[in-house]
Amino acid sequence: MLSDQEYYRIRTYSETGSFYLMWGQCVPEGYDMDQFSYDENRRIFFEVLERLIKENHLKLHKKGELLNNSLDEQLTNFHREFPKTKDEMQEGLWFYFDECPAEPVWVLEDGSLEWA
Repeated sequence: MLSDQEYYRIRTYSETGSFYLMWGQCVPEGYDMDQFSYDENRRIFFEVLERLIKENHLKLHKKGELLNNSLDEQLTNFHREFPKTKDEMQEGLWFYFDECPAEPVWVLEDGSLEWA
């Protein structure tokens, strides 16, 4: 489980950006992504993703349409489709492929949406 400090760091540096940007932030401070295991990077990514959605900082969309199924269904689908290996992630480019089940929509402080 991430500390609040790590979560806020990741959130701050990822806000209004793509999942590619967030993925790059999901390593503990002081580590290089190459020194950190893919499975741990993946675990942190999903922990941050779930918390962002639950705290209403983020919504998910696909091709411009907000996903309206339950949070559990959204996360289950994302987990199922997520690359199983670092090679399949293709250095984060997978987030831009059609196989990626969702893209981020950031909820700004004023309630407006920023589509990444």
